[in-house]
Amino acid sequence: MNQNQITNPTQAYLLGRLLALCERTQSVERQLNITITDRFYSSLSTRPATVFGPLMKLNRVHLSRMHSPGLRTWIERRIAEVMSSLGAELPATLNLTSQGQFALGYYHEKWDDRAGAESIPEVGKGESN
Repeated sequence: MNQNQITNPTQAYLLGRLLALCERTQSVERQLNITITDRFYSSLSTRPATVFGPLMKLNRVHLSRMHSPGLRTWIERRIAEVMSSLGAELPATLNLTSQGQFALGYYHEKWDDRAGAESIPEVGKGESN
């Protein structure tokens, strides 16, 4: 975890991290024409309360299709870490400042994921990319 994730735990920031983790879940399943990020980035960054449920439902589908138990466990732990900090209620809308924090969380998580790739469990041999 990078320092930014420790010192900037706003809900918007955490939602950005969560979207990046959901994207990671989908990306190891298979290559698609449209990603979770393509589908949910705009709406999750502006009105998270209405989009959060469908996003997490779709993420569960992608998690259930993963063939690598180690990677699935790693992603589920990261998601649980973020979710535990979100709080009980999500904001109905995010203002422009919060949308910026969302973007920071999304890209920090993507960078953290990329920078820490050596610690991510390997995708199983039967897994399709």
